[in-house]
Amino acid sequence: MRANPAKTSVEALGTTRPVYTDGRLGIYPLGHEMSRRPGPLPPPPISVPGRHGPRWRLVVLGVAVLLAASAVAATALGLVGGSRARVADRAASPAALVTQLDFVSADSGWVGVRGPGGGTVLATADGGRRWVPQLALPGMAPGWVHFVDPTHGFVLASGTSRPPGPDQLYRTVDGGAHWTPTSLPKPETVYFPGGMVSFADADHGWYLSPAFGGFRSEDFTLYATSDGGSTWSPLLTADIGHPVSHGMSNEGTKTGLLLEDARTGWAGELVTGHATLWASSNGGADWEERRLPAPAPGWGEDALVQVGLPTVFPDGKGAVEAFTFGSPGSGPGLRAYTYTTADGGLTWTDPRPLAGPSFGGAGPSPVAFASASRWWYGAGPALYVTDDAGQHWRRAGAAPAGYGFAWLGGPVGARGWAVVTRFGACSPGAVCPARVVASQAARTDDGGRRWSVVPLPSGSSPAQRPGAWN
Repeated sequence: MRANPAKTSVEALGTTRPVYTDGRLGIYPLGHEMSRRPGPLPPPPISVPGRHGPRWRLVVLGVAVLLAASAVAATALGLVGGSRARVADRAASPAALVTQLDFVSADSGWVGVRGPGGGTVLATADGGRRWVPQLALPGMAPGWVHFVDPTHGFVLASGTSRPPGPDQLYRTVDGGAHWTPTSLPKPETVYFPGGMVSFADADHGWYLSPAFGGFRSEDFTLYATSDGGSTWSPLLTADIGHPVSHGMSNEGTKTGLLLEDARTGWAGELVTGHATLWASSNGGADWEERRLPAPAPGWGEDALVQVGLPTVFPDGKGAVEAFTFGSPGSGPGLRAYTYTTADGGLTWTDPRPLAGPSFGGAGPSPVAFASASRWWYGAGPALYVTDDAGQHWRRAGAAPAGYGFAWLGGPVGARGWAVVTRFGACSPGAVCPARVVASQAARTDDGGRRWSVVPLPSGSSPAQRPGAWN
């Protein structure tokens, strides 16, 4: 996936909201993102030789519907608010749902699970054959799980009550054996769910706290930390009184956040009529808007367009994905495009349509960029692979029977990981997918041809109070 964790997405992953995650692409729309308003998708960071060395980066930003596209489609029809968390809340099932995946190698990683009583974070060191519960989150759900190395990691948890309480950040320095609650900046006004966080290393991170807003605009404050979240400093606030702050505007909804290193970072956005990717080269103090070229004959004045989080490799080559949905009057009209860059993200090529069958109501998973030329993505139960940066695609495998791909991590050798989901039947007039009835981790050992569901221990429900399991 990404050279860095994002979150995809989505990351090397950043957080994405369902209004899009991440995940490295974290199309958390609304993919969190997706990342992190509860929402669709996450980006797909994968193990790739990057600035931090070869590694797996799997992150599924929001399970609710692990598909950023779904969230966006629901939003386009005016049935879902700007918070991904609300989309995720539509996953009505008594069964536990896998919402996050984050692997630092092909065998060692963590999953975030949401159940009726709250969430749990579990770890494996043998490719999923054995799982150990590490963090219990009663009354909360893990919206983002990210390890910057095998010992240092973070979990962002959100309340599952209505209305939800403030987000809570947890930190570990011993591979998850012990977790410490870490304070987040408190909002100056009314708390609004859907905050996003991203850490480049054990010390440097960002936290975006949203305020009032909708799809046209959203007020927010961006904070930074250089001590692992012990203290936070505001970088900028964009609101109705100051619609542009340090180069970044409050237009649209910020849907993904990715801090690549202490200075370089990205933010995705869901907005109408154009495609925008935000970039910073000084730790978030200042931002530049990167407009992605529109496909012919244009996006459409009322079309919702969501841009994921990019994957940029050390040589400056990279890729990013964008989704667009038609205006409510014309139906969702879901389309997906990929862009490439050869200059570190300063400029992006013309959009290339994502090949494959009709996406249907669920939409495609985010594209996992394993290298500048080798990508893969899921369209329902089918896995597609390209070796030439999207010029040609071939069907390479299938999800476990009855499941569709919600998130994919690029392959490391023959091994790969994914989040797969199964949806319940839609009731008349409902926006599909209406219910996620199963969300599981899946693994391939043959380059994606065959996938199997990786079972989690039964009864891994949260304890009565937050904290590490005894």
